[in-house]
Amino acid sequence: MDITTLKIGTIGEILVLDVGIILAGDEITEIQVLRPDLTTTTWRSAPTAGTTNITYTLAEGDLDQRGNYYITPSVDEVLGETARIRAIGLFD
Repeated sequence: MDITTLKIGTIGEILVLDVGIILAGDEITEIQVLRPDLTTTTWRSAPTAGTTNITYTLAEGDLDQRGNYYITPSVDEVLGETARIRAIGLFD
């Protein structure tokens, strides 16, 4: 499992997730997110045509809790490998 450490409140960081298949660019891609408080959300991502990558740019409110975010890419509703973002405080 890949692990990335970011500060709570990070905005504009681009997440690049490898989904293991070559993308045409017209797929429906999302990132399923399990937040530290055990709630779930979905981030709409973008496929990068001709690669195996989907991307998502962190927005305000995405990382608003300290702890582990488990993120799982989805391409046309098929789930990929889960990664983890560890959100830390400003002075950690």
